[in-house]
Amino acid sequence: MHELSIAQEIIRIIEDQVDVNERPRVRAVQLRIGSMTNILDDSLQFCFAALIDNTPLHLAKLDIEKVPLTLSCYRCKHSFVPDGWAASCPQCGGNSLQTVAGQELDIRSIELEENTPEVV
Repeated sequence: MHELSIAQEIIRIIEDQVDVNERPRVRAVQLRIGSMTNILDDSLQFCFAALIDNTPLHLAKLDIEKVPLTLSCYRCKHSFVPDGWAASCPQCGGNSLQTVAGQELDIRSIELEENTPEVV
């Protein structure tokens, strides 16, 4: 389950970027996850929630945007989202393809709620 190590890394990045001891509440973390990463959204959500339980990040949520696999043909430069496992360009039939999207795992933003009282 690589989702656990990914959740741990997301938390490490949040802690590097946000001083949680200063009491800004992290409300949400926006992620972009490519379909080719094989990351299971539900598993990542579960691991993240388990790791932040009883921590200053306990109210944070993950907002996940899925990025579909997008390929580009070297011959005609046409970009497309394949229907299944395409082996050729639908425009010119070329089979020399490059992946241009779908392998991402990016934290796009960390949403904070400033000056809020701690709720226990």
